[in-house]
Amino acid sequence: MRGVRVPLYKVDNVWIDAYFIKYVEFKYNRVLMIRDKADPIDPQLKPVSTDELTSLIMDGYYDLQDLMRGVADRIETKRSIRVLEVLALPAYNPSLYLARRENEAVILPLLRMLNKLYEELINKIRSKGYSGIGSIEISLRNNKILVNGKIDRTYTYFYENDNGFRSKLDEILNAML
Repeated sequence: MRGVRVPLYKVDNVWIDAYFIKYVEFKYNRVLMIRDKADPIDPQLKPVSTDELTSLIMDGYYDLQDLMRGVADRIETKRSIRVLEVLALPAYNPSLYLARRENEAVILPLLRMLNKLYEELINKIRSKGYSGIGSIEISLRNNKILVNGKIDRTYTYFYENDNGFRSKLDEILNAML
């Protein structure tokens, strides 16, 4: 099991992945590439510039804004249709109705949470700027991502669900064999 040291830039009290962030397939998830600490060890991978990192973060934020508008519009459209469903269908299914409402109750708060993370991160970048570079060691064992030797749920999530992240990490780790 070989690992690779990945660069992170420090902004105030958080560290932002400065390599894999550009490979995240769903831009709105880029804000999840933040960490609370990094090692003061030089990375093996070349980081994006701070300007490019800021641009990637802003692209993710704008992508999230578009997604939130689309979800909110769909919810509003479905609400007006549901009234007709209830009145017009003798075989109205209350459990199906509740399942749809449950999805809405989960998706929008998650998107709002991501939005809040983006707003806080963008404010930190604007007010404090980047203040250093560090690294973490990423390795792969049994399809789980380890960060500095411990299973990491965030990077494992990306490895399991994001083709861009997974492809680039596999490429790098295979090149090291």
